[in-house]
Formats: sequence, C-alpha cells, structure tokens
Amino acid sequence: HLNYLNELWGLQFDYYLPTISLQPSGPLILCPGNDVLLYPSANYNISFPYWILNDSIILTPDSSFLLVDSAVSCQIVYTNMYGCIDTSAKVEVTEAPDFNIQATSAAACSGDSIQLSGPLFMQTYNWSTGDSTSSIFVTADGFYSLNVTVQSACNAYDTIQIQFHSPPQQ
Repeated sequence: HLNYLNELWGLQFDYYLPTISLQPSGPLILCPGNDVLLYPSANYNISFPYWILNDSIILTPDSSFLLVDSAVSCQIVYTNMYGCIDTSAKVEVTEAPDFNIQATSAAACSGDSIQLSGPLFMQTYNWSTGDSTSSIFVTADGFYSLNVTVQSACNAYDTIQIQFHSPPQQ
C-alpha cells in the first residue's frame, strides 16, 4: 500500500515493521516429560504462518502456536498486514542432560581416593556427602549420589557404588 503511494505521489516513506519473535510458555530447557508452547509475540495481524524446525518447513493444524516436547531449533515465518514476509530469530529448545557420575575407578585399595564427577555447568550440585561442587574425592566404601539443577528448570540424579579393598598381603 505504501509502495502505491510512493509511485502515485512520488513520496518517500521510511517505515519499519516490528519484527516477530517467539515467546515460550516456560523454560527452553525441557525436563523429562515436559513440553513448552511457542507462540509469536506479534500483537498485530499476521497471516499464513508456518514453522521451520531444524531447517525443515512444518505446517501445523493451528500454525499460531507450536507445542514442543523435544530438542529443536524453531523459527516462524509469516506474512504481515503489509504483505511482507518476515522470519523470527531462531529459538533453541534443549533437553535437560541425562548423566552418569564419572569415577576415576569403581574400586581402589584402602588408603587411596577416587574422584567422582558430575556434569559441568549446572546451576547447583548436591552430593550425598553434603558437598556442592561438580566433583568430589571419596575414600570410603559406599553409595554416592548427586542431584544437579539445570538452570532452575529441573533436576537430574544419579548414584554410583564405590568399593575400596585391602591391599594384597605379601
């Protein structure tokens, strides 16, 4: 419409259309069994929207929102009220990490120590020993567990059994 006025009267219009963005209904880190609803932020008329998921075009029955239950890279493409096509920035939905406690060894001789490590870059670490670091050293038999928090979204948990043996008699 503005292009028509430009041609008719020779006027120059500089106009900037708001760019659409995707808004999540919750955290973009999915906990097991959870999902997140993505919807466009636009409060103006958009038509013919479709989604790009992991670089593939997806049409949904109601394209105005998308329910995501696994890790994916998302964008929405739409035609605005001026007939212009716009694409949102990518939104990355990730899954909370599943992890296993890593040990330098599952068994060692009495008097030695074994280092136990959880995943890096978690928000919180809560070991069964009371420690709150990403790794600990243990010197006694037992079951050791770790509960981590992933960016306030959810918790992940693992347990490992460690054994110490008497050194062989000579």
